[in-house]
Amino acid sequence: MIKSYVINLERHKDRLEKFYKQNQTHFFERVNAIDKNVLTTLGHEKFYFNTSALENKIHRKITIGEIACTLSHILCWNKIASNDELSENEYALIAEDDIILSENFYAIIKNLIDKINNLGIDYKLIILHKLDLYHFSHKIKEDGQYHLINASTEEDIDNDGSALYLLRKDKAIELVEFLKEKKPFWLADHFSTFCPDKVGILFPFIGYINETVPSDLEIERTIARQNAGIA
Repeated sequence: MIKSYVINLERHKDRLEKFYKQNQTHFFERVNAIDKNVLTTLGHEKFYFNTSALENKIHRKITIGEIACTLSHILCWNKIASNDELSENEYALIAEDDIILSENFYAIIKNLIDKINNLGIDYKLIILHKLDLYHFSHKIKEDGQYHLINASTEEDIDNDGSALYLLRKDKAIELVEFLKEKKPFWLADHFSTFCPDKVGILFPFIGYINETVPSDLEIERTIARQNAGIA
């Protein structure tokens, strides 16, 4: 069984219930997400996040929701890095609780990992879903042929959500060790920043986000971009 984690806020128990009603999700371990409301109360986000470096890169103010989301993913990385049941070349699956998965997602991922291992391809991270904001405007296909695309530029993989991906344990360990010395200066979906190694994208995707359900994070990001004059 692939070690799998689902990120969920304590105040969003309804989302977790919906997630676990999906096929083959019972083995996902819940990770208690960092709540932006708690961070807002604490303030002083510069103490635990390199906001200046990130804001210089993205040319706008970072939102508290983005920081909370990123820290929640880092919690998952810590769990992967410290999991003694995983060997360093094994992958773990990270999901956000609003992802809607393909009915046969587990078999697809299992076959994907087996293929990668058999071919000796050195992927540290594999993206399994994108929001379709910038590229790859395709939804999941239950009966489609699946291909692994090499990500060649940051435009291919960044700023398009972090709702579903595979992370190899050795990369998780590397990230955790880095964060012992430095504060994060990226967002959860800035894959090219925290994983400049070989990144793959599974196509078609095996999950999607219900666009009729509002996302506080994406609403905040849109407002922040508009305030900065970024389309």
